[in-house]
Amino acid sequence: MATPIDLELTEILFCGRPVHELDPSHTALVTLRGTGTSLLSPGDTAYHWKTIQGTNPSP
Repeated sequence: MATPIDLELTEILFCGRPVHELDPSHTALVTLRGTGTSLLSPGDTAYHWKTIQGTNPSP
């Protein structure tokens, strides 16, 4: 069974500036907090991306 995650997006930085949303074709630095941050694992090491493996809690 997958470990539950409940993360909140607290900040998006695009080109060093905070933004409220991001075009899907762009990448940005995001800050997350909540249950499941320990589940962050290496993703694409060439770009230093991280991935999250888990499941959202039931509503």
